[in-house]
Amino acid sequence: MTSPGQATASSTTTYDGSPFQPGIGTPAVVPDITSVSPSTAARPTVALSVNGHNFTLDSAVMFNGVPQPTTFVSPTLIQATVTYGGAAGAYPVIVRDPAGDTNSKTFTFT
Repeated sequence: MTSPGQATASSTTTYDGSPFQPGIGTPAVVPDITSVSPSTAARPTVALSVNGHNFTLDSAVMFNGVPQPTTFVSPTLIQATVTYGGAAGAYPVIVRDPAGDTNSKTFTFT
């Protein structure tokens, strides 16, 4: 309750649909792969370095649609151990992140 002449403070936050929600901070940015190293290796296992942008602790390397054990090194580098018992050939590599999936790069098992 206020006395006559006393000011009151009121605060209302309304989400307006913009990508910046009040109190949340900046929006998440979808990661991007610039390269995969090596690009070719013998089956069944390879240590893969994925270079790019906007990687987070929640980023996971996906090989042929299957999540791989992934280590976050920096926002521009993550590493994964890929074990694959399938046929030799070219397979897609993406990074899955809560912000979305990256572009695809090709890795070839020989």
